Amino acid sequence: MLSNQPQPPLKSQILFREWIAIALVSGLVVLLAIVSWFPQLKLEKEVASYQLARLNQPTIEILVEGAVGQPGIYSFPPGVTVREVLKTIPLLKEANRKEIPYRKVFLSSQTLFIPSKQIPTKRKPKQKNLE
Repeated sequence: MLSNQPQPPLKSQILFREWIAIALVSGLVVLLAIVSWFPQLKLEKEVASYQLARLNQPTIEILVEGAVGQPGIYSFPPGVTVREVLKTIPLLKEANRKEIPYRKVFLSSQTLFIPSKQIPTKRKPKQKNLE
């Protein structure tokens, strides 16, 4: 049996489906934005607590050796990076900058060795004894 109830027009059904799809996509975009914002908030809290802890800690001593202009023992707060140490100490021209671990973090007293570039030396060819 056919029902005598009038069917809604097809165009209104399509518009309703489009609005549902738009609402779902918009909701997902907002959800993704919120989820991506949480790690930044956590990172900001960690950085703030790290800086506070760094201010409350005594200094550490770092012995700097190798291809530096002024080798010696320097005092820094814990958590200092090699890059921050080298801002205060001049490097020599022969320092091998590619081998320096700039991101290394010092949490306790340690030694920092700055390597120098290997200068190739000419080797004399070995002579064979014919005796």
